[in-house]
Amino acid sequence: MRANLEEWRVARKADRKGVDRELNRRFAKKPFDAQKPMRFIYHRLVRLTITDGFPLDDNHMRDLYHACTAVRCAEMVTLDGHWAEQVRKLRLPADFCRVYSEPEIDRFVGDLENYPPNR
Repeated sequence: MRANLEEWRVARKADRKGVDRELNRRFAKKPFDAQKPMRFIYHRLVRLTITDGFPLDDNHMRDLYHACTAVRCAEMVTLDGHWAEQVRKLRLPADFCRVYSEPEIDRFVGDLENYPPNR
C-alpha cells in the first residue's frame, strides 16, 4: 500500500491535474453516507495521504488502517496528533465520532466519564 501511495504522490507531482482527475474517479468526493461510512472515511483518508505530502513510512500505513477502523466503529477515538488532524479534515458529522489526540486526553477522560452508561 505504501509503495502504491508513493507512486500516486510522484505521479501527482508530475501531472497534478491528471492525477487529481484520476483521484476523483477512483476516490470520488461523495457526501458522507451514514449507511456506508467506511467508504467515505477510507477514500478521504487515502486522498489526504496522497495529497497532503507528509513524510510517509510503514507506520503511517498501519495508522491509516487503525484510524479508518476506529473512526468507523467507535463513537470516541484517541489518535496521534497527525491522524487526529487528518480525521478532522474529513468534517464528519459532529455526532458520528469524537476525535482526541494527546493534548486532549483530559477532555477525553472527562467526556468518557460523562458518557451515558447505556451507550
